[in-house]
Amino acid sequence: MQKLAAPATAMEVRLAYARVSSRTQEIQSQIDALEASGVHRLFQEQISTRVRERPEMKAALAAAREYRSLGAKVTLVVHEMKRLGRGALELLKVAEELRDTEIELEFLTGPLAGKHDPAGHGAALFAFFAAMA
Repeated sequence: MQKLAAPATAMEVRLAYARVSSRTQEIQSQIDALEASGVHRLFQEQISTRVRERPEMKAALAAAREYRSLGAKVTLVVHEMKRLGRGALELLKVAEELRDTEIELEFLTGPLAGKHDPAGHGAALFAFFAAMA
């Protein structure tokens, strides 16, 4: 876990999550893109998608919930959708958790590139792409 610059305002926090599945994959390009997007805190791990429990993802979501409970607007930033999860059920579970805690999601690349409010208009589009994953 890396800590980056302090938030620009006390009311907005951008958290990032980077993941690769194997030791042969490089993670630095994800990290560079996430840092360039202005995130305040970065969580990263090398862990197979077959592993159900991802400690750094769990920590990122816990931090997001904590910042949200303090009244901050929170955005979870990932490089692309497949970094968040591989299957539709996993992606929908994450989307549901983000929606329930009012945490926005931002993809830097891919068909859903941009910021999405899981409780807003982006919910149906996110569900569609998650089903196609």
